Amino acid sequence: MTDKAIPNHVALIADGNRRWAKANGMPNKYGHRKGSDALEILINTAASKGIKFFTSFIFSTENWQRTQEEVDYLMDLLEKKILSRKVDEYADKGYRIRVIGDRSTLRPNIVKGIERAENLTKDNDVMTVVLAINYGGRLDITNAARNICRKVLDGEISLEAIDESTVGNALYTTGIPDPDMLIRTGGEYRISNFLLWQFAYTEIFFCDKLLPDIKEADLDEILTAYAQRKRRFGQ
Repeated sequence: MTDKAIPNHVALIADGNRRWAKANGMPNKYGHRKGSDALEILINTAASKGIKFFTSFIFSTENWQRTQEEVDYLMDLLEKKILSRKVDEYADKGYRIRVIGDRSTLRPNIVKGIERAENLTKDNDVMTVVLAINYGGRLDITNAARNICRKVLDGEISLEAIDESTVGNALYTTGIPDPDMLIRTGGEYRISNFLLWQFAYTEIFFCDKLLPDIKEADLDEILTAYAQRKRRFGQ
């Protein structure tokens, strides 16, 4: 597979943890744990393929609507595994960690974990792992609009100077290239309020497998399919 056939940026909407748990007669938390393991496989496989950015939807702004028990477990998993045990491992592998989303309603310990992860890995360049935590695409665009309006009112920029670049630089993903490829697991066919601006020309791949069942070979298969697509960008 040539370098041109390898996407620079892969995004993942990880779905199916709860359905996997139910199908296996287990509580939801076991599905989330298995999904976390599968995500780790995908991240490491992506890095081995030369992919430079890997963005995963970890916790959405809508996920707060789940039961308090499930939300608490997801926050515990995030704090104790993703932002603790895995950070040092990813740092050693040369991965850079960036977190996008609203941190204002997260636990203080999680915010501290995010800051530590970003600071510890800021100079790494093997691959950037972008974690979307308390993220929503509409929230992202709304906040960008608010920040741009504030700059106009403060006289920092003129109304006429606002263009697509202005908006892009006001998003949580500033400095991160738009995804070339989106993988949606779990047999669902929607983008679930994820990276709405950034997905303008992203190639989408729907995978029927639930996240906990995803293996390295599945990413290989999707990358092969991606290499066969011709990206026209509206041409």
